[in-house]
Amino acid sequence: MKIRTALLSLTLTAMLLTGTAVTVSSSGSGHTAAAAPEEAEPTTRTIDPRLFTDTGDGGRNTDATVRQAADKKTNRLPCTAKREVRNVRYKGTHTEWPNAAEWRVSGWGPHQTLRLDRKVSVANKVGSTFGLSAEVLSSSVGFDVTRTQEVGISLGADLTEKAHYQLQAGAVYKVYSYDVYYTPGEWLVSGMWGSCIPKDNAKPYLAGSGTASKFWTFDHRTVKV
Repeated sequence: MKIRTALLSLTLTAMLLTGTAVTVSSSGSGHTAAAAPEEAEPTTRTIDPRLFTDTGDGGRNTDATVRQAADKKTNRLPCTAKREVRNVRYKGTHTEWPNAAEWRVSGWGPHQTLRLDRKVSVANKVGSTFGLSAEVLSSSVGFDVTRTQEVGISLGADLTEKAHYQLQAGAVYKVYSYDVYYTPGEWLVSGMWGSCIPKDNAKPYLAGSGTASKFWTFDHRTVKV
């Protein structure tokens, strides 16, 4: 019994020095158990700054189809890494003649003055966006392409003949054109995320042209109906 106790004491001393856990049974014999491994410190992930390039669609893709296709191939699928507006230029004015009732008034002549005093809603307009956001287009052309405002109309027309007339109001817009260029890129897929980065030495190419219209003022005309 003394010998067993001495051996157990030596074993405990050795285990304490090595850091190994010891389990003692009711019979007095002991056996060792592996110590729990220390938690590994999280590794620092280096982020490629090119992943933050403006892709026009949020910069990341989580579509499962794209990820799976990239994983099966080479993790490199073609995409558009950048969309930008160039060559904004003023093209002149354009007048629209709405057919809504608030934009016109009718009456018989002669010896009468038609009056059109109302408030109407007018909105700036934009054509093809080529995947660009309204914020990017607005910043490029110099005005909010989504703006809608309520404006008062105050027009008059003297009727000189015996006929039925209609006084019509029109909205005059200043029109600007622009070109949109794409920079080719490729998907870089990592885990569940994908980012579009520019290809090496990629050159932007013309994707198309569009127009944006800004409300300016009113026009009017008097016609026989």
